[in-house]
Amino acid sequence: MYSNAAKPLKTAAGAALLAITMILGLGCGDASNPGSKPDPKNKDWRVSNWTKPDTSGYVTFNNGGIKIEMVLVKGGTFTMGCTMPEEELCDFDEGGFVTRRRCDGGMLQNLCAANEYPAHKVTVSDFYIGKFEVTNELWIKVMDRYPEWYYDDGLLKKIDNLINPLYAVRHLDSASIPSFLNKLNKLTNKNYRLPTEAEWEFAARGGNNSKNRAFAGSDNVEQVNGYGPMGTSLPNELGIYSMTGNVAELVSDWYSPYTAKSQANPQGPLSGEYRITRGGYSSRQESYLRVSSRVTLLPNEIDDGIRLVLNAN
Repeated sequence: MYSNAAKPLKTAAGAALLAITMILGLGCGDASNPGSKPDPKNKDWRVSNWTKPDTSGYVTFNNGGIKIEMVLVKGGTFTMGCTMPEEELCDFDEGGFVTRRRCDGGMLQNLCAANEYPAHKVTVSDFYIGKFEVTNELWIKVMDRYPEWYYDDGLLKKIDNLINPLYAVRHLDSASIPSFLNKLNKLTNKNYRLPTEAEWEFAARGGNNSKNRAFAGSDNVEQVNGYGPMGTSLPNELGIYSMTGNVAELVSDWYSPYTAKSQANPQGPLSGEYRITRGGYSSRQESYLRVSSRVTLLPNEIDDGIRLVLNAN
């Protein structure tokens, strides 16, 4: 959060800190007013002011006895990164973290983190993306066991939301994810992979149907956030579920700072110091859950979920 002691950075210092930023999507706090927060469990409230998504792109792949529901995302060009106006904004040193605020020190709700700038044009081709995050059920079908974290002294932990087959698989590490993808592809004779960061953000924003929402499908995080069985939260404009909230999702890119240059199908670095997750956990403050938020992690810190992608051609 903003502190009155924070000082705006000089241009050169700000650029250097931006290049090495390790911030985890810091924002300005909770958008809701204490005492007036709507109840997301109330279905009537959740669907109010909400438009039914386009589900024409729904496809179910059934190969090797494994069914995976996916959504066709038609390619297009979008603005990646923070789309909030940058006029009169300054970078502030928050005790080693860089945040971008109004230059007078005031806070703007859901203001972007420094690693989301500069916004830039990106073009992506058609691709399929998982309608849901990878579930415990799918993980067990492929791996024949839960992730290692689910076990304590060799015994499965008795935590319902871990072993529920319809919940998103979580606590995946950097070694188990490639193993899962390799086994899945052998079983299905497909080439499932992780989304690139650009593909993830384009899909989360709603693709060509985007209404430029702050979160995946709504400007009110309570409508689309939550941790539970797949399909219980509201989907975004393309009918994709849980891209805001539930579990964070690892993308294929290694971290690098954004540039203003337009790009087509960017892949990101093949190696580096930090990996990137998108989406954020449902329990995190809402700034982490915005569609442009980027969380950077050391490889040994990966402890998240995944969503599958297939090339459309």
